Amino acid sequence: MLKLLIADDEAYVREYMKTVLDWESLGITICGCARDSAEAIEIAEKEKPDVALLDINMPEMDGLELTERLLKMVPDLVMAFVTGYSEFEYARKALQLGAEEYILKPFSPEELESAVRRLKLKIEKRAQERCDSRKDREILKDSLLKEMLTSRDFLKIADWKERMKRVGIRFPYSCFLAARMEIHFTDHIQEPDLGLWKFSICNILEEYPVIPDTVLYATDGGAQKIGLLMNGTKESLSLMNLKQYFGDVQKAIWEYLKLLVTIGVGEAKESLERLYDSVREGESACKVQEFQGTGKLYFYTEVQAERKKPSSRRAQEIIRAVEEAIRDNYQEPDLNVEKIAELVFLDASYIRRIFSKYRGCTVVDFLTEYRMQEAKKLLQTGRLSVSQAAEQVGYMDPGYFTKCFKKHFGVTPSNYLEFSHSNPDFF
Repeated sequence: MLKLLIADDEAYVREYMKTVLDWESLGITICGCARDSAEAIEIAEKEKPDVALLDINMPEMDGLELTERLLKMVPDLVMAFVTGYSEFEYARKALQLGAEEYILKPFSPEELESAVRRLKLKIEKRAQERCDSRKDREILKDSLLKEMLTSRDFLKIADWKERMKRVGIRFPYSCFLAARMEIHFTDHIQEPDLGLWKFSICNILEEYPVIPDTVLYATDGGAQKIGLLMNGTKESLSLMNLKQYFGDVQKAIWEYLKLLVTIGVGEAKESLERLYDSVREGESACKVQEFQGTGKLYFYTEVQAERKKPSSRRAQEIIRAVEEAIRDNYQEPDLNVEKIAELVFLDASYIRRIFSKYRGCTVVDFLTEYRMQEAKKLLQTGRLSVSQAAEQVGYMDPGYFTKCFKKHFGVTPSNYLEFSHSNPDFF
């Protein structure tokens, strides 16, 4: 219901306006009837009305001066002057000061209702414009945040500061940090509503109390991802604070939405210029979920420390991931350590070191061993030639395959084919 203030120094006029219309059916409730300007100001200050019907000629303060006072207190107030003065100049001044309508006494109920309906339409139009403006601003804000979290060259854009100001992005603190959130559905029925789930998660992030001396911005990160940008102090973005905050956020998302989220958190940087480094770190930390599990919280700082000195359990997880990648892709001719590293989301030199230390052989040795064993199985079937078997296990050059096979088993593939049938237990 809209609130209506009536102000007129004549009691019968106030009573007439108060009772002549069914205000409730118009969606309006009368919040006060003032007999003079002072009382009108007092009511307006307390009730914050949406609509006002004002006598333009009241004692002590006329309607023009009253208009100025009321608009200072209630900037969105929509007003109509009710007066017996028919002079055009006076009406023009009233409209210039902010009045939307000018109703000349005496007026019929129909004239009053028509004027009030026009005032309502103006209020609704302004509300819609504000809503549209907010939506447009949110769209621009989201677009700008995406740019910041996906482009290393964002700060080279000449008007980036002005663009941030226009959409309400502010950075009052000196440190910047990025994080990536990935959504995991516990039920396939949830998947078609991805947009709704992202919207719900962003609402939780907006409403959940952020770390003191910190501001948080969230944006759609594509697919099942949400990008996060935090601006805070060195103290507020400490590892302890971030663990507490993101841990609580994960719990809230599960409690309200029954969704699991993995969060990868980059390191805090002391300049906006290095934000993109934190973005990449958050992405890297998030990839650890591939072999340590989803729905967890991963910090780049801790991931890096573990990579430098991994536990035997962690090393075994890495070795299993590498071996699985080899078993799934050994038939690809161009499979090498670099490609295996991409498949398991780790650095190539890192998996070389781990594999050698904990497996006792190199990644290449394991790949070759696996290919040779698979080649032997294929040759034992008797259905493939040497060149066909070589191709099946990733060797496009039969000569090189023969060389590797002989080095591994002590005989050529052709000799193996010849003797394997008569001596099945020999090899």
